[in-house]
Amino acid sequence: MLTKLCTEYSRCFHIPLLRRLLPLLFILLPLAACGGGGSAGVGTQSGAHYSESQAPSQEMTLSINQLAQGSCPRVEAYVSVTDAGGRPIEALTAEDFSIFAGGEPADGIQVQLASKVFAPVSVAFVMDYSGNMDAEVIAEMEGAATAFVDRMAAEDWGEVIKFAVLGEIVQAFTPNKEALRTAINEPWAHCGSRAMLYDAVHHAVADTAQREGRRAVLAITDGIDNASRHTLEEVIAFAGEVRVPVFTVGFNQADTASLARLAAGTGGRYFYAPDPTALADIYRQLAALLANQYVISYKKTTAADLAHTLEVIAESDSQVAGDILRVDACPAPPRLELAAGLTTRGSLHRLDHQSDHLY
Repeated sequence: MLTKLCTEYSRCFHIPLLRRLLPLLFILLPLAACGGGGSAGVGTQSGAHYSESQAPSQEMTLSINQLAQGSCPRVEAYVSVTDAGGRPIEALTAEDFSIFAGGEPADGIQVQLASKVFAPVSVAFVMDYSGNMDAEVIAEMEGAATAFVDRMAAEDWGEVIKFAVLGEIVQAFTPNKEALRTAINEPWAHCGSRAMLYDAVHHAVADTAQREGRRAVLAITDGIDNASRHTLEEVIAFAGEVRVPVFTVGFNQADTASLARLAAGTGGRYFYAPDPTALADIYRQLAALLANQYVISYKKTTAADLAHTLEVIAESDSQVAGDILRVDACPAPPRLELAAGLTTRGSLHRLDHQSDHLY
């Protein structure tokens, strides 16, 4: 069995990566001992993704955001590499990456930037209209989401889901950017004090999982959930099963722990907006991150024919970053189910906790 150093989110580093990180650890440990803001251990770098203000000392971060479906016998992964400010690092080549399958160097490695190949992305916007969303936050959220749509390529698709105690698919997946802008900015009359965040994200994941190629769910919220049937753990497990990363943006007194866990547990990343005006910059970072993912593929070998671990390591300018993820054997099509309490436009539902039925 491989020797591993694991985080609580089941993303682990084993010996090949630790060898590369040891020089960095010798630099970081004295800083931590002098009150440098807490530890920046290897597990933290892999297990949780934070905004610039919360980032570990290591400047470069690598995340395996998604494994492509239907790529067997080759394995194809979508990987983001960012600097300390959350900006994508675009200049890496195949020589800058080390890929291990089942602990052994992978064969037939190919590395390309998504922006350089035809690799459209499908994005579901999940927007919180519950009690903590005042008019200023709503306006900034809608403006930031609109700016994200403006940056999408013609081939990219989007969906808009809004939620409070009710949830609604305001716009199903479409490549029509004007329809997305309209859905984002038109008033929504179903605001309320309670929030079905996990049901809304679960539904967005189910919808997005039916799209081919690169996929992402972008959820902006304070992280409070008090009206969902699904739990955080169920959403993380489902998103992992269908290979959809969830990127979360928290604001106000955000439940940072839950939102960071949701992002890290699904291959996404968590951002924190200290005030509404920061949302636009965060959405610009997200748009750039998705546009500049690396498409990394390799051929399964005898040692990795079945389920195995995939480890991706990048080295650039004396910096090292990596991530590791379990790769299953060629899977059967995942089972998709829609979240209870969330339906298409014109058929809103509310959860009755007394009878556990919808009405």
